[in-house]
Amino acid sequence: ISSSLIVTTGTYYVSQIINSCESVRSQIQIAVYAGLEKPGANTHNICGSGTVADLTATGAVAGAVYNWYNSATSTTPLALTAALTSGVYYVSQSIEGCESPRRSVTVKIINQTAPVVNAFVLCG
Repeated sequence: ISSSLIVTTGTYYVSQIINSCESVRSQIQIAVYAGLEKPGANTHNICGSGTVADLTATGAVAGAVYNWYNSATSTTPLALTAALTSGVYYVSQSIEGCESPRRSVTVKIINQTAPVVNAFVLCG
């Protein structure tokens, strides 16, 4: 195959040549995922506490998964069980080793502490 050939999804065959002797060809399936788009996501307001599993995004291609990160440059996705804090997270979609650009997503953890109430007398 020429190095200038544009590879498309399909079946290809590979062999090697050593001293003018060519091996038997092996079949390989190639899947091309061109231009995965950033997922869509809005600000998440989480009451009390939450984990990465509570975050949602949209726009993944069929078969893709969402990856959530705590920085724009992190190489390790967060575990679904990781506790959330208020701040900015980043989401991408990936399929078979191909990953989209990341979208930043603001997460706000809203405190649900009960109000302090003092006893009072109501005269009527």
